[in-house]
Amino acid sequence: MHEYVIKSNPERTKYFVQGFVDAENSFGAKLRNKFGVILTRNGESWTADKVAIE
Repeated sequence: MHEYVIKSNPERTKYFVQGFVDAENSFGAKLRNKFGVILTRNGESWTADKVAIE
């Protein structure tokens, strides 16, 4: 598993994050799905504005 840290610019409020999720289904087949999310920072909290999973 990889871990990433996002260092934010205080003047920037919107971010786009994308990556892959690896999983295994009930038949044992390995699956990889790509995802993307647009995040908005509101002070100390974050809101997911749009999420896409392929």
